[in-house]
Amino acid sequence: MNGNTVIGVEIIPYMPELDGASEEEIQNRLQETVNEVNKELPSFKRVLKMKVRTEDFKRSGAMKILRNQV
Repeated sequence: MNGNTVIGVEIIPYMPELDGASEEEIQNRLQETVNEVNKELPSFKRVLKMKVRTEDFKRSGAMKILRNQV
């Protein structure tokens, strides 16, 4: 976005109340949560991008996220 740094999150939802919910319902619920958090943050710390993941991140043998394979 115009060469500025953007804060984004990738979320793997684990919420028992979302079991059986459609992908759209899950996306909307998580976006509401992100919006609530953003209200408390200054503009330069707000989350601007969100991705809902269906699989866990690839991990090393030490269980660290392999960042170059995200």
